[in-house]
Amino acid sequence: RSPSAPSLIISDDETKSDGDESTDPPSSNSYLLFLRNLEMLSRTANMRVTEQAESRTGKVRQRWALDPAGGQLLRLVAGCVPILSDSRIILIGSSSGDDWLLPKGGWEDDERLEEGAIRESYEEAGVLGLLGPKVDTFRAETRKARRRRLESLPCAGNSNISASKMHSTDHFPTEPCDLTSLQITKYQATKEEPHTHVCMSFFPLYVQSILDSWPEGSRRRKAFEIDDAISIIRPEFQPLLSKVKKLRLHQVLDL
Repeated sequence: RSPSAPSLIISDDETKSDGDESTDPPSSNSYLLFLRNLEMLSRTANMRVTEQAESRTGKVRQRWALDPAGGQLLRLVAGCVPILSDSRIILIGSSSGDDWLLPKGGWEDDERLEEGAIRESYEEAGVLGLLGPKVDTFRAETRKARRRRLESLPCAGNSNISASKMHSTDHFPTEPCDLTSLQITKYQATKEEPHTHVCMSFFPLYVQSILDSWPEGSRRRKAFEIDDAISIIRPEFQPLLSKVKKLRLHQVLDL
């Protein structure tokens, strides 16, 4: 590990400005430079995250934002779509073990969005690699908030019906979320005033290393063909994987 590697920590001024969307693709005449910078950022982040033996815990450094349009508090989340050289997608089991997910987690205030995505992929899936340009950023309801909302419906009736609705695509609405339009805030959700939505940003991660031991190695981890991944993953991530398929981002010829 080189001690002279460039730092990925952003300043407080950058944190307060616009959500640090610095690695969105620029105009075509500088796209090659953009990709080279993204590769360097990925390699540096890979070295940094593997220095930690355990997953980060707690929400002390968690980034939060307010939607100026409605004042809604959003937890900012970063994640990856891990893609193997044979075009398969790596999914991980949820903490409860019931669902298949993508690695993701809270974007923290001492890292870039990209580094947060790589860190979560290392912590939860035990994979390292190179990022591609961001695929999507979208807003989604938290599972706890969704459960509270569905259980309050007159037709909920009992826990079995509620559980059925929890896994229905009709109850997993997502919508675009523009990080640059949000206001970064120091306010944090509490048990008394929990947040109900997250704003999630995802990058393709072209996997170069699959680790035998990683911070959350108790999770399930399995590679799926893209169509199988779309059908089996939790519903709020289906549009994201469908976009990956449409753009053919999973079709990798050489890494």
